[in-house]
Amino acid sequence: MDGLNRIKPGFPMAMLAGGVEFFGGLALIIGLLTRPIALVSSVLMLIALTVVHRSNGFFISANGYEFALALLAMSLSLTITGSGRISLDAIFRKV
Repeated sequence: MDGLNRIKPGFPMAMLAGGVEFFGGLALIIGLLTRPIALVSSVLMLIALTVVHRSNGFFISANGYEFALALLAMSLSLTITGSGRISLDAIFRKV
């Protein structure tokens, strides 16, 4: 059984994950709500690592967990450090 069939209901979960990845990625690019979105992305990458990519090995060429692990590390670092000086979060903090 592949990882896509283990999480029920499949279609709503896929739409939720895709929405987090797309709209959360856009928000991270502009620096809006960086810490909460990075935390949600971390949880999403943990689920991807444990459910989908776990048994395929390390390298991405074999659908492994290499890229998901890199995204997890990035989102965890953004959760801890927050956004930088050039972000919407910083602009809203000044107001």
